[in-house]
Amino acid sequence: MTGAEAVRRVAIVTDSSACLPAAEIVAHRVEIVPIVLVWDGVELRDGIDITPDAFWRRLATDRNLPSTSSMSPGEYTVAMQAARGWASSAVCLCIPRSLSTMYEAAQIAAAEIEHEFPVSVIETGGAAMASGFPALLAARAAGAGATHDQVVATATRAVAHSEIVAVLDG
Repeated sequence: MTGAEAVRRVAIVTDSSACLPAAEIVAHRVEIVPIVLVWDGVELRDGIDITPDAFWRRLATDRNLPSTSSMSPGEYTVAMQAARGWASSAVCLCIPRSLSTMYEAAQIAAAEIEHEFPVSVIETGGAAMASGFPALLAARAAGAGATHDQVVATATRAVAHSEIVAVLDG
């Protein structure tokens, strides 16, 4: 590898539920797997079929709340293969198994391509920025030239210190 490729040895893969700002995704070249929202029976790929602004506007006015649909290992494989085009390995961060099957889907995808591209799959401690902060810190470490093991360690430390707090109006 030469030039910019040599600096970016480790790619970060996560899903859109990590709520990473678009500028950070671009700046750190994070591969995003869009989650699928099901709203009134219609499947919408987060960030593709519905923008974050449209999501929040609709959430504030629609009496029906969306659910999510499980993503397939194939969707993770696509993101991992994209990362393979410019990185020598990847770290994939997923929301915890207690909330979704995304971790299992990512594990299956990583196992499918492990012979040609190493991927470490890390379970985060929650959704939204409890998943986003570890992904962002891992991406920053990767961008600074950290090794695969160093990026895994950075993400793992961030997971241990990231939680989500929800306040309900009631």
